[in-house]
Amino acid sequence: MCYIFKISYFFCKNQLIFLFKLYSAGHLRRMQLSCCRGLSHEGFNETLRKLPLLEELEISQNKQLSNDSLEIVGQCCPLLKSLKYSRHPLDDIEMNDVAFAIAKTMPGLHHLKISGDELSNDGVLAVLDGCPLLETLDLKDCKYVSMRLSVWRRSREQIKDFGLPSQDYYSSVRI
Repeated sequence: MCYIFKISYFFCKNQLIFLFKLYSAGHLRRMQLSCCRGLSHEGFNETLRKLPLLEELEISQNKQLSNDSLEIVGQCCPLLKSLKYSRHPLDDIEMNDVAFAIAKTMPGLHHLKISGDELSNDGVLAVLDGCPLLETLDLKDCKYVSMRLSVWRRSREQIKDFGLPSQDYYSSVRI
């Protein structure tokens, strides 16, 4: 049986571990975590080690998680095909660090959405290099991606469905 977990707002490690034990976490394929203020980096990592079959993960607005947490995702969830990551507005992670962690540990990704304001061309290139199976890449909310012509061409060649930064942030391809 396949379970989907959607967890929002205050949630702590013990609650998460209890739910996974209750619902056979080993079969979990999809998980969404948003605004989980009580979930620590350590609790997240401990939980992920029990999710080897996870295929889809959505993380949004979780200040306690870091790029190290994303490396653990890649190491513990080798079947991961889809990742949506939305940065907490007050966290101090540089978005390129997130991109580098994804590129380093998630070569099997097919779908990636990154929302935030710190990703740059270097992060985009790292993802393109490290995730050769990507079919969709959504960067619509990444205002620092300037999409130099070389980055734009590379993205268009490799990615079937490419979401450019929104027009509010970005008005033309720069060479």
